[in-house]
Amino acid sequence: MTSKKALLIARALIPFLLFGFLTAFKPSEPFLSPYLRKEKGFSHHDLHTKVYPIWSYSNFVWLVVFIPTTHFLGAYTTMAVGLVARLTTRVLLILGGTLQTMQLTQVFFGCVTASEYVFYGAVYPHTPPALYHIVSATTRAAVLAAHLLSAALGQLVTSLGAPLTSLFVVSLGAVCLSVPVFPALPGLWRLPRRKVHASPKAMIRSCVHTVCSPASRAAVLVWVGGLAAHNIALNYINYILDAVEADFSINGAVIAVARLAGVIGASLASVRPLYAAPRRAVLPGTILCGALLWLAALPVGGGMSGPIALSIVSAAFIAYSLVAELMLATVSTLIASAAPDGQQAVLFVANTAGSAAVQAIVQFVIQDLPSQAIVTSLALVWGGLAGVAAFLQPIVVVPESPSEKEDIGTPLLSDDSDPGTEG
Repeated sequence: MTSKKALLIARALIPFLLFGFLTAFKPSEPFLSPYLRKEKGFSHHDLHTKVYPIWSYSNFVWLVVFIPTTHFLGAYTTMAVGLVARLTTRVLLILGGTLQTMQLTQVFFGCVTASEYVFYGAVYPHTPPALYHIVSATTRAAVLAAHLLSAALGQLVTSLGAPLTSLFVVSLGAVCLSVPVFPALPGLWRLPRRKVHASPKAMIRSCVHTVCSPASRAAVLVWVGGLAAHNIALNYINYILDAVEADFSINGAVIAVARLAGVIGASLASVRPLYAAPRRAVLPGTILCGALLWLAALPVGGGMSGPIALSIVSAAFIAYSLVAELMLATVSTLIASAAPDGQQAVLFVANTAGSAAVQAIVQFVIQDLPSQAIVTSLALVWGGLAGVAAFLQPIVVVPESPSEKEDIGTPLLSDDSDPGTEG
């Protein structure tokens, strides 16, 4: 790769990585449940049945809305909507105090998480296809690194006796810092050359063809099933930690180490044996995710002593985070490689909408179950639905080396490049 191309790729990636890092920097995240209980006065039951489940349904609705929005108005329009929703969520968490306000917060948070998958797909049109595995690994690792550092900061701040509200103020500040970074994203101010967009029928046909093709359907199945289980698991891990360690003394430390494991897992997705031959890793990876997730919920209500229960939950969730992020980052590369040029963001949203549908159904079925039964159900989703993908027809294989494809496919960011619908 020439130094000029490396510079152009860096110009495309660095603003995305910085934007993703700032929007994901949330020291309040590991302490959401304790904050809502101690500062806002909500019970475990209210959070478990009346607040958190709303996010699953909201996330699905926003993803469906964002499919045509991303296709016709561009990925950056959708990301801007998500940024506004992120600011609104942070303000409501600080100022709100009623059940209805917290439910509204989950509605906006659904918009935030839906727009995140547009972010993951928006960078691909600005990099050559042979480097998609690097893009998948670095963008996901940047977001996870933000979770890691913010969780560590949250743990430090709370250990010094600072009020939990201060963590939410810092989280709001990080989102505010991301606002001036947004205009620096590549291609934002460049008008797309494609003046006439494809019809809705053509858009749907393109997405269905890509999703159902033998080259990508195994990856899509892992994404749909695995991401659904992963998102609900992340939504409930605070609840599980809260159940085995009521004083939340090390929630931040556990989440921080789990995020570090996730960063390592996402980074491993750029290793050739994994991104070039993912079929070998699909079945053991998904089964392992299911087993670790089940183990993480085992101590809840099981009569174990506090330290033992917390150790099992922590170790299992940390190991799960590494494997799950490795699987999701690897599959991201496969989906991006199978997408039509410039349509990666749309395809990510469409596939994630399918995942959200599964997630909403699972959420509806399990929301009244005990915590252990909930996470056991998620383990079955990972080990069952996603594991079937290993037996489907071969999925996309990335070239032997970047030099084989670096000069073909989507153009790099340059003055005369066409970012398609991303402008």
